[in-house]
Amino acid sequence: MKRAKLLKGTGIFINEDLTQKHAEVLASLRLKETTLIDRAWSYEGKLYARYRGSDRPEQIKFNQYLG
Repeated sequence: MKRAKLLKGTGIFINEDLTQKHAEVLASLRLKETTLIDRAWSYEGKLYARYRGSDRPEQIKFNQYLG
């Protein structure tokens, strides 16, 4: 995981072992919400996203996301 930064910009993602719902939300954020989301990732089983124009990441909760 420490070398995952080497893959930045290549279109290859390393994901944690997420539940199916969390994996679907993360994939949806990365692929479908490119106009709203600058980047999306998981850390310790939790999903985070940084919206365009914002400097702070936000934790994404499945029950709040209907994408």
